[in-house]
Amino acid sequence: LIDFASWLRTVPADHAVVIAGNHDRLLEKLGDKAVRKILKQSGATYLRDSSAVVGGLVFFGSPWSPSGGTGNRAFQSGAHAAGVASKASEALRKASSANIGDIEIDVLLTHCNCKEWEALSSRASFWAHGHFHDGTGTAEIIKGGCVSINVASTDMIYRPRNPPIVLDVPLS
Repeated sequence: LIDFASWLRTVPADHAVVIAGNHDRLLEKLGDKAVRKILKQSGATYLRDSSAVVGGLVFFGSPWSPSGGTGNRAFQSGAHAAGVASKASEALRKASSANIGDIEIDVLLTHCNCKEWEALSSRASFWAHGHFHDGTGTAEIIKGGCVSINVASTDMIYRPRNPPIVLDVPLS
């Protein structure tokens, strides 16, 4: 994690937003506070079932995905993912009905594009997710006009072979 934070400092970007996934057992064990402290050294924002305004955009990020058939068991719980997505949707509804205005998510970051996140994606403009390694780079417009993009960084045998995917989000 310290090496990753050091590498992030070299990335030519104004902001970096990081979420974990099912291979990140260390992050799950360290806990949010420790992970945020380490990644803060790189200037990155770490999201775990939370949102942040970064560069004028609202991001919501979560690492959860349904349990799979591999030994990579970090952040694996479809029920937890569904609960987080439901709570986030409810918070958006309450904010909108309290005349705060229509609060939407500019960028939804989740580990996978499973059904548990579909309802929340309808409140997002862009949805970046991974988990399905053989679908890297695929994009589609889904319900509500959200642009869904698979940004998985590893290939089918977990080698980090896929190039980074850059998402330029308009700020207007």
